[in-house]
Amino acid sequence: TVPAIDTTQRPAQTVAFPHQVVRSLVGMFVEIGRGYREVEDMAITLAERSRASAPSPAPPQGLVFMQAHYTDDRVERRLG
Repeated sequence: TVPAIDTTQRPAQTVAFPHQVVRSLVGMFVEIGRGYREVEDMAITLAERSRASAPSPAPPQGLVFMQAHYTDDRVERRLG
C-alpha cells in the first residue's frame, strides 16, 4: 500500500525569503498535524521569536518555491 501524499499548499509571506524559517514553519505544521503539538503552540513559538522551542526544520525535499511578489518600487525597477 502506498501512503497518501499530502500536497497541501501554505503560502508564506515575508519581506525576504528565509529558507530556514519556511522549513521551521513546515516542521511545526507537521508536528501539529501529527498531534505532537497543539495548534496554540504555533502562536506561542512565533511570539517567542526564538527557534529554541521550534521543532526541527522540515527537510527541503517536497518544499517548492512557487512565486515571489515584490511591492518595493526599488526592487521592481531592478527586476523589470
